[in-house]
Amino acid sequence: MNIELIKTDILNRSANEIILECGVSKKFAQQISNTPIVLLPDIQRDNVIAFAVGLQDFYDYCKSQSADIDICAEENVIEIELCSRKIRIGKILVRDVVLPLALSLLANYIYDACKSDIEVQPTAIEQEYQAPPQVSFTIAVEDSCGVVRKEYSYDGPAKDIQEVTQHVEKLWNEDAAK
Repeated sequence: MNIELIKTDILNRSANEIILECGVSKKFAQQISNTPIVLLPDIQRDNVIAFAVGLQDFYDYCKSQSADIDICAEENVIEIELCSRKIRIGKILVRDVVLPLALSLLANYIYDACKSDIEVQPTAIEQEYQAPPQVSFTIAVEDSCGVVRKEYSYDGPAKDIQEVTQHVEKLWNEDAAK
């Protein structure tokens, strides 16, 4: 299992600061900075803000589960597809109190996505030639003071997602207990 605790430029910063850097207005940033789960863009350059392909599906899934979630985009969400067979969730900003819920939603979404992906594969393709589903995501956890303290990244087999989400929660709880 290759879960990484990563150090990036968003650690020790507030959600509002992070959201403002995504090119949204101050009013919109304030509006969504209190949302417990915020999906952040993957690519930000040359005035283009793009999200991982499949982000809208993940957002819709979370909404169908009554999750309080938002996308860090004021206008149309632009998704960019990278040419590979991987479920890319992108970056998720989460308040510590909803971390277990966010991880559960993530694991359930990936399970459902893999299940439906397997069901639509043509039977003519032999199993040995099919690459196992892969997943990648980054989750930044904001503490009760409103500051991002940890960021975890996973890029690996989708079959391990339940174990991965449990491990991320365990790492957070161990750090919070210190």
